Amino acid sequence: MTGKERAEQTLPISKRPNTAAARALVEHAGFVQGVFAVTGAAYKSAWVQEAFWRIALDTTIVCILVATIALMCRTLGCYALARST
Repeated sequence: MTGKERAEQTLPISKRPNTAAARALVEHAGFVQGVFAVTGAAYKSAWVQEAFWRIALDTTIVCILVATIALMCRTLGCYALARST
């Protein structure tokens, strides 16, 4: 890597040379004239296409079950401890 290439990499995207590769990278990353464009496309992709909703539902079910079982065990333990004194 030459000194010029290293210097170009340290520049902000808006200051880098205007090449086809740089433009493609900027467009792919979701930047519009150096400013990030906020969209919900990534969230929609994660929830719908990658079925993240199913993973979130499974996690919620497991957490509720574990919390319920732990609460029952603690309640029985506290009752036994209270009756023993």
